[in-house]
Amino acid sequence: VGVMKLLDNAFRYADQMGQRQGSGAAYLSVFHPDIIDFLDTKKISADEDVRVKTLSIGVVIPDKFIELAREDKDYYMFYPHSVYKEYGQYLDEMSINEMYDELV
Repeated sequence: VGVMKLLDNAFRYADQMGQRQGSGAAYLSVFHPDIIDFLDTKKISADEDVRVKTLSIGVVIPDKFIELAREDKDYYMFYPHSVYKEYGQYLDEMSINEMYDELV
């Protein structure tokens, strides 16, 4: 979330000759533990220290999440660094559809 605020400020600074603000986007997996804080950054009532105004945000929703939702099953979140420490591979390099059960 802190990096998003830096990006938001940078894109506001990098306007197009005063005609239009800069723009950018940040995406986060629905399986990331910070997803709620990530989504809260767009709330009008969010603290100014975390609120992003010009940065667009999106949520990456893999098929595995939809499958778990349809089956009304619990789902688990993962810190990417913890996965890397355990498996020596980054979470975004893995197929969450194939590795989810092993990660849990």
